[in-house]
Amino acid sequence: MISEELREIVAFIKHHENKRSGGKTALVSETNLDYGLSRMSNSYAEIADLPWEIQAFRSMDEAIKWIYGK
Repeated sequence: MISEELREIVAFIKHHENKRSGGKTALVSETNLDYGLSRMSNSYAEIADLPWEIQAFRSMDEAIKWIYGK
């Protein structure tokens, strides 16, 4: 099941969080399905209380603006 796989990915990231502190991660998806899955992973990351932000975007331009605060 896809949602279980997303939880496993976030759990893996959480387990290795000491290797990275702070920052932002942008997930860029061109299709509606991938965008929806990216948003789900963002929700799981919030629940897992990761020490950095994850945000889903539909374009690289949007992602770059978010990362650099432009």
